[in-house]
Amino acid sequence: MKTEIYNIEGIEIEVEKIPKDDTEAERRKMAYAFKMIREQSGMNRKDFPIGLFAG
Repeated sequence: MKTEIYNIEGIEIEVEKIPKDDTEAERRKMAYAFKMIREQSGMNRKDFPIGLFAG
């Protein structure tokens, strides 16, 4: 698998390229991106949605 790294506002997000025949690829990419942002920001799963919509 090929891996791409995106730098968004100082947070590095690593995305693995999934074969095109994978139907769950888009959902899995978004879940992985949110997980990485939560880890970088120090928020848990409960606090993360509150932090997103509080501002």
